[in-house]
Amino acid sequence: METNRLGIISEILNEKFDFTDDGVLEEDGFDDRGRRFSMVRKIVCNPRTIRYKLYRIDQPGINLFPYFKETSELRRICDYILFAEDDEQIYVFAIELKKGASRSRKQLQAAKIFIKYVIESAQRIGYEFDKFNIRTIRICEAAKYKKGTRENPIEYIDDHMDYRYHHFRLEPLMC
Repeated sequence: METNRLGIISEILNEKFDFTDDGVLEEDGFDDRGRRFSMVRKIVCNPRTIRYKLYRIDQPGINLFPYFKETSELRRICDYILFAEDDEQIYVFAIELKKGASRSRKQLQAAKIFIKYVIESAQRIGYEFDKFNIRTIRICEAAKYKKGTRENPIEYIDDHMDYRYHHFRLEPLMC
């Protein structure tokens, strides 16, 4: 058994959700008016100092919560969960991609509960997670900064933020 934090996550989460090799966050879907859209954010980090595992949680044709009825909003969850670690701690990002100004709070709250469940399940079977930090992020295509806009420092409000940049940069998010 692996003992590093990302290795532990790899051992307990099903590999059909692992999208680490893609290195991008992407969403193909329909906007509020029913028009097709596609958005992509490349994940950028220094691989010598930050390691990550990306899981696509909300996938077409895969029912993550089969014990809830289809009519229930309890089946809704964010698009991705990204586990990133440096030498000191692990950061867990629940990420929802949206074309417009649609609400995503319930999906991100569900992801936060799911992340806690995953970590507590690992602890229950003997793995240790001494330091971890859960953050929720909504990436809205409509609110994206124009190219050339200077990136301001990342600010979280109650561990939540609206991310507006063209690339998903991990270093500033892990402060």
